Amino acid sequence: MLAFWTGSRGAVFATLAGIGLLLFAAAQYRMQIFKFAFSALIVGAVLSAILPTPPNAAYGIFRFSPVPEAGRDLSTGRISMWIEVAGKVFERPVFGWGLDQFQLIDFKGFPDYRQPHNVILQALISIGFLGCALLAAAILPVVRMAKLKSDSLNRVASFGLVLATLIYSLHDAALYYNYPLMMLAVAAALAFAPVKLPAVPDK
Repeated sequence: MLAFWTGSRGAVFATLAGIGLLLFAAAQYRMQIFKFAFSALIVGAVLSAILPTPPNAAYGIFRFSPVPEAGRDLSTGRISMWIEVAGKVFERPVFGWGLDQFQLIDFKGFPDYRQPHNVILQALISIGFLGCALLAAAILPVVRMAKLKSDSLNRVASFGLVLATLIYSLHDAALYYNYPLMMLAVAAALAFAPVKLPAVPDK
């Protein structure tokens, strides 16, 4: 509901994409997922239209059909931002500009932003191509050991949240701020953690 109420088109798209992938991947729960997810979306949209618009003019369900402005597009400036960020990435391609240095880089089109609204560009401009390769080498063994537990609807729903967050991170700052990162960590633990700890000999 918050995605509708705040007028976040990216969050709603990521949620719908996550639900779509979940319907494909978890066939045994397809009807339950469909009923619950789309009922929640409909209720959220209706309530968001009824509730008062948020005080900040940048929010509100009516932002889903924004009034065209000079120099603005449907991506709300993200495409031009990504093009400029990509240019800066190739100025320091090996190790990047440093962690959390984004707001200190001289961008002409969007000064004072803290991140580029795209996790791939965020990683590349922070630690460069070599840094990303080293990070992938550290993370991939953990990812390979992870096994999705589809023995309950709760686990499958948690996996859906993981998918939606990763999709949303390509359009916004879902993997930059602590709050969504903690949501992702909890969802990943519920989706992938073993139900019982493996038996080990006492030491």
